Amino acid sequence: MDTIQLNKSLRAVLDNQYANTIDPRTLSSHTNVYELPDSNSAILKVLDFGTLLKLDKQKEDYYNEDRIAKDKNGKEYTYGQTVYFLWYEVNIEGVKGFVKYTDIAKHTFIKNSGNTNYLYLITSNYSKEHNKTTKLQILKYDQDKKIFVDSLTSYMTVDIIKPLDYSGWKNVDMLFRIANDGESGTSDLFIIDANNKIDTLISRFDEGDEGYQGAAYSTLNSNSLVYLPIKLADDSVRLILNGNVELLNSNDDPNSYTYLKELPANINFPKTELIVKTYSDVVSFYDKSNNPVKNKDGSYKIKKQRDEIDFYRWTGYKLEKVLTVNNIAKH
Repeated sequence: MDTIQLNKSLRAVLDNQYANTIDPRTLSSHTNVYELPDSNSAILKVLDFGTLLKLDKQKEDYYNEDRIAKDKNGKEYTYGQTVYFLWYEVNIEGVKGFVKYTDIAKHTFIKNSGNTNYLYLITSNYSKEHNKTTKLQILKYDQDKKIFVDSLTSYMTVDIIKPLDYSGWKNVDMLFRIANDGESGTSDLFIIDANNKIDTLISRFDEGDEGYQGAAYSTLNSNSLVYLPIKLADDSVRLILNGNVELLNSNDDPNSYTYLKELPANINFPKTELIVKTYSDVVSFYDKSNNPVKNKDGSYKIKKQRDEIDFYRWTGYKLEKVLTVNNIAKH
């Protein structure tokens, strides 16, 4: 029977701020633990690959380096560049020290599948400007053969990484949600490991934009939502927003996080294979005093530009779009 860690705490305190981590481990075959956040300081310990860590604090450091570029005429020139990176403070058997962030996978998950034990390690780089991940790499490591067997690289800022429940899914070894809550909108990337291949399953986003006409203006809010099938303890299946089963235990109405609309007649396959993605583009209008424009009945003036639903089927090998329903065309 396949088992996976799903009940781990998603957050650890770093510098009095909440940063998402799950079972951080050393990534390098030999990770040095330094006395200070300085690679010239004394080495207190050397850790093997996969050593489980508790990250107590993070500290920023930087160095200057010369880089070579070419001007528009093709002539090379040298310029200075400040490179920022992080150190993590750790405590190993009572020894306090510092490790480089490049030697750490902040998120790791163990998957026991039959006689094979896999370790998933998720690494990231560091952006001083956003203080978030900009390059993400998911590594799959066979703990029995002691080799890396697959990887996937993605580029996005990251706030949360968490594994999702994939009970009832065919040929799936792991499912991740990678979330970003940015200034211009939010996004989610869903990563699947199926048939010994890590790949992107589906993604979603929210974003807003403004358009001006004189002093009055309008806003366009583009929104998409993804509902993934979750098989519950009573064997019933629900389509849950972002596949986040924890929403069903929140104080809010669980139905608000569930896709409850009647399914089209030609969606005649098991619900465990169904993934739903909705799209909504809505324009809101504001007057010159920055007040929402209202209709005669007192409701806010809006215009729907898009209202669609995509229905997908996970075949056990790939995600196939089965049907698109355009609700605006029906009106």
